[in-house]
Amino acid sequence: MNDGNISIKNTTTKAQIISAMKVFGLEQKANLKVKKYSLGMRQKLAIIQAFMEDQELLVLDEPTNGLDDAAVTLFQKQMKALASEGKTIRTLADTIYHVNDGKITKES
Repeated sequence: MNDGNISIKNTTTKAQIISAMKVFGLEQKANLKVKKYSLGMRQKLAIIQAFMEDQELLVLDEPTNGLDDAAVTLFQKQMKALASEGKTIRTLADTIYHVNDGKITKES
């Protein structure tokens, strides 16, 4: 890591990674081993990795699985930001349900 780049495709710097982690509040956990991350933290990290290098195509399978409501909102905000940059964002679900405290509610 002589030039400050992390080897994903050698296009992302450590500073960019930390900045991306801040979006989901993971910057303080940057030195924690991933095996110690909770399911939600791992899901956030996977989302961050998916968006990190401006890929032409991303296929996300259940990207909000394991995320709390606040993180889901952040994810949706990121999707809208990518759409505003001209990226094509497509969802396949016609209806979204939430399970909270044993109660199922339909998203409007």
